[in-house]
Amino acid sequence: MPILMLCTNGIFAQIGNLGFNFQALIRDSKGAPVIKKSITLKFTLYPGSSPSIDYEETDPATTDSFGVCTAIIGNGQSTSSSRLNNFGSIDFTSAVYQYQVSFSSSGTSGPYTAIGNRQSFYSVPYARAAGNVTSVPMGAVMAFAGDSSNVPTGWLLCDGRQLSVSGKYQNLYNAIHFYWGGSGATFYLPDLRGQFLRGVDYGKGNDPDTSLRTALNGGNIGDRVGSYQADDFKSHNHSAPNSGTFVTYSGYGCTSTAPAGGNVNAANSGAATTSTGGNETRPKNAYVNFIIKY
Repeated sequence: MPILMLCTNGIFAQIGNLGFNFQALIRDSKGAPVIKKSITLKFTLYPGSSPSIDYEETDPATTDSFGVCTAIIGNGQSTSSSRLNNFGSIDFTSAVYQYQVSFSSSGTSGPYTAIGNRQSFYSVPYARAAGNVTSVPMGAVMAFAGDSSNVPTGWLLCDGRQLSVSGKYQNLYNAIHFYWGGSGATFYLPDLRGQFLRGVDYGKGNDPDTSLRTALNGGNIGDRVGSYQADDFKSHNHSAPNSGTFVTYSGYGCTSTAPAGGNVNAANSGAATTSTGGNETRPKNAYVNFIIKY
């Protein structure tokens, strides 16, 4: 049985946003093409120079009459070594990924022989990176119309969870720091469940109560991003028209009269409005999920 070796670099080509082609020439130890031979290729992807495996799959392949074999990386069977269970979950914008190609002539169970050293992707897979919208800045918040169980790769639900300031989410921490809470080794995501968003006032005066804004989970207060403001109703009153002899007040659940010049209130007439409305003051609205880029 010939000893298989890859004597030329594999060629990668993007296939839309689904995966990418790998093609290589297989030769034996004497340099002769290995013709019409069934082999198994294994592709292992690492985030940068990390030793941890983000994704790994095996692909059956057969060399042709010239010793050339092909495979579509992304269509193979993921292995138990994978942190991610499918190719579509890889966020190629989070790191310059490296790959290692190995082969076996004894089926998927191996043993496998590494072909060359680990190499880095630079221009491929560009379509997947474009699909993840690389122009979106770290820490950007977006309304997402899908379910919380289907948040896109590279995004997190704004649910107020705690994350480590180092490791996978370090770039997100560098963008939002402890603005939304946290200290030391952990920081909080914004918790935007059931919340409306409002632009920071920065002294413009559109928010007259910036000094009363509080912190969520020990985050920012006042006129700064991440501060929180409870619901409120603007101070106001209702006047009652004077009919000459009697003051008549009608509306908001009551009709009452008092002598001219008097007031319709609990002190002199016993009149009071009844409660009306719902559980909060709000505009018409529709639910979305707020997600944040990491």
